[in-house]
Amino acid sequence: MIGEQGTPFSVANAPAFSHGQISSLMEATAPSEPGAAYESTQRSTLGFAEPRFEPSTPRLPKPPSNATPAQRYALNTHLGEALEHARNMEAAAVDADVLTLASEGVLLTTKLSLIWRLRHLREDDWRSIINFVQGVIAKVEFEHFNQKQCATLVRILERHIHPDANDEDVRSTVMLLERAGFNAWRGISDRETTEQ
Repeated sequence: MIGEQGTPFSVANAPAFSHGQISSLMEATAPSEPGAAYESTQRSTLGFAEPRFEPSTPRLPKPPSNATPAQRYALNTHLGEALEHARNMEAAAVDADVLTLASEGVLLTTKLSLIWRLRHLREDDWRSIINFVQGVIAKVEFEHFNQKQCATLVRILERHIHPDANDEDVRSTVMLLERAGFNAWRGISDRETTEQ
């Protein structure tokens, strides 16, 4: 290895650092929150430990420059109504009210389609979460949904579909769906089969 002056690099001609300089370098490169990069779990109301990831660098939302106030209002309205339909599904599943469960499921599907049309207002991770939820409820018989599955939809809409959704939210969404008995990759598999 050649040094800056064209001389071979060796330990003998390497720059010397004092103990104080080394300590300063170590402090400067140490993470500010030692536990920030570690994964933790939190007990949820669904009966299992919901994965919760603590990103070491939080990502702030980036509002799109092409979003109009009317579009933002429509998106927030659709999201609120989608959450309400999911909550109604959960209540219907608890009461074994299959008619309400089926009708609220259809309404949720419609709302998610409207939300998908406004996907350009959010970033890729947010779109992925919407896509996964749409995939598991597409072309299904909602009257067969159980309370745990409906509660999972509520939890995802409440906690993971937010403006600064990131890859940790995507991973948590997939885990929650699979633990509730959904095939999170069904929508993607169906599209691939159709394209072949």
